[in-house]
Amino acid sequence: AAIKLGAAFALPIAAIRASQARLLSASTWRRQESQLRVLGIETSFDDTSVAVVDGTGAVLAQESISQRDEHAKDGGTVPHVAATLHTQRLPTLTASVLQRIHTDPAVAVRTISAVAFTLGPGLGPCLKAGLLFSQGFARQHGLPLIPVHHMEAHALTPRMISATLQFPFLILLVSGGHCLLLHASALGDYVRLGESIDDAPGEAFDKVARAIGVAGGAGLEALACTGDAARVRISEPMAHLPGMNFSFAGLKTAALQALARHPDGAADVAAAFQRAAIKHLVRRTNRAMEYSRAALQSPARTLVVSGGVACNTALRTALEAECARAGFSVVFPPVALCSDNGAMIAWAGLEHLRAGSAADERSRELRFHPQWPLGRADPAALAFVPPKPPSRRKSA
Repeated sequence: AAIKLGAAFALPIAAIRASQARLLSASTWRRQESQLRVLGIETSFDDTSVAVVDGTGAVLAQESISQRDEHAKDGGTVPHVAATLHTQRLPTLTASVLQRIHTDPAVAVRTISAVAFTLGPGLGPCLKAGLLFSQGFARQHGLPLIPVHHMEAHALTPRMISATLQFPFLILLVSGGHCLLLHASALGDYVRLGESIDDAPGEAFDKVARAIGVAGGAGLEALACTGDAARVRISEPMAHLPGMNFSFAGLKTAALQALARHPDGAADVAAAFQRAAIKHLVRRTNRAMEYSRAALQSPARTLVVSGGVACNTALRTALEAECARAGFSVVFPPVALCSDNGAMIAWAGLEHLRAGSAADERSRELRFHPQWPLGRADPAALAFVPPKPPSRRKSA
């Protein structure tokens, strides 16, 4: 049976359930899909993003501001500085988005059905900034709140742009903070098949890029295209271990050591690092496809790939080839929707709104969750090894 929002995410939302009958009455929410409009607010890390999405998946307006330049001098995101910037920018971004909906903000607000916002995971002060603003906005305008799991929003983004994408499906989430393999049976019903036991892939890409002297994962990918991976030995991690977990810490260290040995071979190091990382991601994802067929009651035939690292062209090409071999279809969101954005939060909120999950705008029960696992673990997945194909005996 599908696990509903409260059970799946273990939120303290008893008060939310009690308010649903009033907030989600048939006379209020049984509208045409194009009339459903959700305001989405994303503040989990260092991107402030606000968007309005309707029930057809159309992004009616979106405004985003990155904080990377403000944090560059510190060598990384400073949580309290990021939270202050979110608080300062949210009112302006929201007003701009509403003005794009209608020149009269009061009229624009009346077209909004609910407010969705990132409740976790992420940096605590940043999540708090988004929560407080969303609560205040919803309270002011009498709108229901929809708490959204950041990683679920990434996972659901392809459903915003592909009306034919139905459950069940496999999900590979690859970003700067996460790496997850999930099986999705229904909205809110997710099984974790694998996750990173140390660094996220985006984090490893960024650190290797910084050591080489290029701009992030995109810069590393561009440099890798000019290099020869065969000139530098960087092995694929965990190649012979069972299960579907990932590891990128050792891979990152190996790349940094290779760069020290080959100071004039940065392009070759980039190519070797990227090749090993992609082989690792593809091998574990292939194993998830095998596991879905062999061990799950509702086997998937589609792979959804999302998150910031899903922008990597070489990874997309490798996964497309692997899915073709395995008999899977694969769906990627547009590159513009791979990184953190308000549209994905609005869409995830809209999906839960349809399912009847929202919070009273006056609710004080909500608490942000810096650490918030998505779905439930599957212990059997830890030891899974794909069955070997039957051997062919040579004829005498």
